[in-house]
Amino acid sequence: MTTRPGQLRTVRELPPGYAEARFFHLTTLRNLLLLNVAALPLLVGSGLGFFALLSLVYGVGGPWVLVPGLPENLHPLAGIGFLLLTIPLHELAHGLAIQFYGHPVRYGVKLRKGVFFTTADGALFWRDQYLVVVLAPLVLLSVVFFVVSLIVPSGIAFWLMVGAAINAAGAVGDVWMSWITWRQPAAVLIRDEEDGMRLFLPEDQPGGVR
Repeated sequence: MTTRPGQLRTVRELPPGYAEARFFHLTTLRNLLLLNVAALPLLVGSGLGFFALLSLVYGVGGPWVLVPGLPENLHPLAGIGFLLLTIPLHELAHGLAIQFYGHPVRYGVKLRKGVFFTTADGALFWRDQYLVVVLAPLVLLSVVFFVVSLIVPSGIAFWLMVGAAINAAGAVGDVWMSWITWRQPAAVLIRDEEDGMRLFLPEDQPGGVR
C-alpha cells in the first residue's frame, strides 16, 4: 500500500506539529473479557463460513489433491499441534507486515494475561499502513489455509478450516483495532505498543479519535 505525497514510508520519529491524541489500552481486564466474549461468535461464524465454502468446492468436484503421499487424515495429536501452530503463524504475519514497512520486529508474550504480541518499538505507522499490519494475519492465513485445503485430502482440509476459524477468532482484537484505525483521518500516526495503540494527530487536525 502506497503512502500519500509528502508521507515518509518508514516513520521512526514524530514529525513536528504532531501531538498525542489518545492511547487505546487493549489488554485491560475489562477489554480482554469483552474480546474473549466477542471471539466466541466470531469462532462459530467464521467456522461455518469456511466449511460452507469448502462444501461448495466439494460440490463442484473438489478437492483437487495435488500433493502426493499425504495421509487421508491427521492423527488427532498432529491436528492439535497444527492448531497450536496458528498462534506463532498469526504473530509472524504481523511481523512480516511490520518489516514490510521498514521496522524491526519484537515478539513476546504476557504470561499473566495469556497474550502473545508482536510490536515494533518506537515505530510509527500511517493509518493505511497500520490497517495492513493489524489485518495481515486474518487475511493472509485465511487465504493460505483455504487455498491449501483445496489441494489436500479432506481429512487434512478439516484441520485447516478449524485452524482458519481459530485464527479468525484470535484476530478479534485486531478487528477492534482496525475499526478504530479506519475511523481516523489519513494524517494520523499510530505507535504500536505491547498493550495497545497510541494515536498522534497534527495539532491543527480536526476530527479523529473516536
